Amino acid sequence: MQSAENGSLILVSGEKSAVLAASDLYDYDYSDYYTTGSYSVTFGGENKLTAAIYRITSGEELHAYYTTNHGEQRLTDTLTDALEDQNLSVSPLDLLTDTIPDDCDLLIINDPQQDVASAGGLVDEMSALRAYLKNGGHLMLTTDSYYSTPNLDALMAEFGLTRMPGLVVEGDSGHYLNGYPYYLLPDYATDTESGTLDGIDTRRRVLLQMAQGITITETEGITSEALLVSTESSYSKAAGYEMTTAEQEDGDPDGPFALAAYASNNSTGAEVIWVNCGNMDNEAVYQTVPGNVTFLQGCAALWPGRRGPPSWSPRRWKLPHHHLGPHRRCAGSGVRPHPPGGCAGRGRSGGAAATPQVRRHAMKTKRRTLIVLLVFVLAAGAALALLTHANQKAEQAASEAEEGSIPLLDVTTATLESVSIQYGGETLTLRPSDDGWTLTEDPAYHLDDSACSTIRTALAGMKAKRQLEAQPGEDYGFDAPQLVVNVSAAGESTTLTVGAENPVTGDVYVRREGGDAVYTVDAAKFRCMEQTKAELFGAFSRRASPSRTSRPCAIPSKAARGSSCNLSPSHGADSTTYQTVWQLIDEPDDALDADKTDALLAALASYVTGQDTAADPSACGFDAPLVTAEVTTADGTATLTYAIGTDGYYMMVSGDSSVYTVDGQTVQALCLTARQLKADT
Repeated sequence: MQSAENGSLILVSGEKSAVLAASDLYDYDYSDYYTTGSYSVTFGGENKLTAAIYRITSGEELHAYYTTNHGEQRLTDTLTDALEDQNLSVSPLDLLTDTIPDDCDLLIINDPQQDVASAGGLVDEMSALRAYLKNGGHLMLTTDSYYSTPNLDALMAEFGLTRMPGLVVEGDSGHYLNGYPYYLLPDYATDTESGTLDGIDTRRRVLLQMAQGITITETEGITSEALLVSTESSYSKAAGYEMTTAEQEDGDPDGPFALAAYASNNSTGAEVIWVNCGNMDNEAVYQTVPGNVTFLQGCAALWPGRRGPPSWSPRRWKLPHHHLGPHRRCAGSGVRPHPPGGCAGRGRSGGAAATPQVRRHAMKTKRRTLIVLLVFVLAAGAALALLTHANQKAEQAASEAEEGSIPLLDVTTATLESVSIQYGGETLTLRPSDDGWTLTEDPAYHLDDSACSTIRTALAGMKAKRQLEAQPGEDYGFDAPQLVVNVSAAGESTTLTVGAENPVTGDVYVRREGGDAVYTVDAAKFRCMEQTKAELFGAFSRRASPSRTSRPCAIPSKAARGSSCNLSPSHGADSTTYQTVWQLIDEPDDALDADKTDALLAALASYVTGQDTAADPSACGFDAPLVTAEVTTADGTATLTYAIGTDGYYMMVSGDSSVYTVDGQTVQALCLTARQLKADT
């Protein structure tokens, strides 16, 4: 049985039901926060109610599958919830062991680190994908410019879409995050005809980190168009991740560029959406830029949505940024996207077919139900808007002078000495230095320097919006706080206790140690601190591993069974600026299979997914390792050892006692002998 908090709405239709928490009826948009310092709160209840009504009154549930075992990013809970709001169930799919189900309405490949296998491999995944699309399938693909996926690139090329070399950098300061010109805030395309953007709130900005351009080529039988585009001030850094400066140099082509694209096959009905940015589905990004999830949600719902109910123009009411009094803690508070549109099933049915008259009667009944419920929604929204307007007038005069003007911390990025965070049952003490960030409780642990720097920026000069007098008996959430932050700067220490969140204003209640005053602070300031140790793990630098575009290196790779292969880059005529041809050191004249070589290089360049500084190597299988790889780059030589344990695959690095978790397909790609790497085998 699903639980519900106070103020929740419960919808029931037959045996189906849905619960909407009060906090989920509001949308918080921080996409302009880093450029304007402001954010907006809007009433999104109409869309959420409509989506819930449709979900419980519609017929058959649709099915979305996301691939695994290629190092893909797992879909976030936020995106999964958004897809389920569109009546799309979400399930994992391992193409190594399973076929694409017949009920697959949407296939998602989310940022794979390794390419899908082609003919000649253990499993022909490419043929399975082509067969799915030939039968009118729908594919949504996100990719990272660093990872080499020639098979997936070839599949996109069949739809007239090819990736450009390099990384896109924005020259228009209004289209990137302050200080990060490769963190793009692109525009939505304005001349789309596919209807892809029809159900997406294009007022919400989208953030693309380290994105790559997509070239759209006119192809017979294919309809294609851009969805997200950079400005004319943008350019593509040909060096990609190897760039030493973000400034435009000779050889860096000028924009604008397509960053996300749609294409369809006019004969088969197959449709694809390609977003050339691997980090788009990201919980941390959603906290400030909810446009990312609404874009992905709208794209995923595109095809089922065409068979669903008519689209509507959502009515939204602006809410004031003011205090409405203490609230009880809301279990589901946080940033939640509103559904941009409904979706319907394919019209499949089991048992005897209904007559046209029965079907028309059922449709009329559902339509009347929806109309009645929508009228209720509009009336409720209008009432709320009037109440909000009255509250705004009453408190506007009192809040204008105080809004965002109360110093809470006397900290700068230069004076911060440490920050200790109590969250999720853990205490993490982060210390900055010239060499990066260190975790006091585990100094050997690799922290995500970018995430730690974001925390420091959020704390620097933090100000409260309002100062309140604590009222007896009111629950501000301080008895069971979700977050406690101790900040040390310039020899002084300050502890902040973060209590409950006001679901209407998006503010949290904060109290400083040693004081009774209650402050309201933008909740977005603390989102970056709500991370566990595992979530703050920072993967190895990509530049430390070889690739087809890296500096010269050698890869002696030795399998545990005694077979080995030794690779080095060739400097012959076949090598280009963007691609290096690799060869066997012992057999340089023998051509190598490009796909298998790319898979091997991608495996060595893959991110590890976790770190355990206290793990027992023997318990993780390192007494009998599967593969040992010695990698030499301009930065030196490192030995990587891979093993399989009871809970998965692991890696150790020479000179490091930590045990790292890796994806299983990473290890499989390294278990190739020299004979298996050759093009004629």
